[in-house]
Amino acid sequence: MANKVWAALLVCLLCSPASVAQTKPELQAQLTQLMQMLPGDYDNAAQLKRQGSDKPFYPVRTMIRPVAMPEIGAHVLYLEEYRDNDPAKITRIRLYKFTVDDGAIRLHLVNPLKPDALVGAHKDTSKIEAMKLSDMRVDRDLCDVFIRKQGQEFHGAMKEHSCDRPDKTWVDYQLIVGPGKHWVRNRARLPDTNTVAWEFVPGAGEGFIEQSKLP
Repeated sequence: MANKVWAALLVCLLCSPASVAQTKPELQAQLTQLMQMLPGDYDNAAQLKRQGSDKPFYPVRTMIRPVAMPEIGAHVLYLEEYRDNDPAKITRIRLYKFTVDDGAIRLHLVNPLKPDALVGAHKDTSKIEAMKLSDMRVDRDLCDVFIRKQGQEFHGAMKEHSCDRPDKTWVDYQLIVGPGKHWVRNRARLPDTNTVAWEFVPGAGEGFIEQSKLP
């Protein structure tokens, strides 16, 4: 119940007028801070240690690197992620393009057309930086994540009901970034009942993948 209340409060914070009343220079400064804070290697080992054997979470390792790709944007990060401590079990390969827009930091996904060719590219970002815009599949703007600073953390979410899937469910993606912290929750909901129809971690319910930055 506490997690459900927290999730509702997060949506309210992201959508409230007070949360968007910031100047563009303030948001640009926050974007600079986020770009310095987010790169690194993360895992959820501490989360796994806390949970019992009947819990749904599994090991997730995420590597995030800054890349120079002016054709894509001025602020771009490369994300490579795998599960079960096996680099062959890739769960996500993404390019994150950040801009300041609509009273928030806006995160737009730019997905490589051939992500398998980039496995291990976090060790050598020149492989990524050599790619062109024609090598990418640009996702719809409707699925962008809007990020706002809350204290020492950055909280992000898609606009409610904005990112529809072909099966008519809508994606409910949320992100929390803080000092040494990278939490993600990704799922889809039924538009009529608001119930969860799909989860990145089946059975997680209201829970996030709680990752901490590695030394």
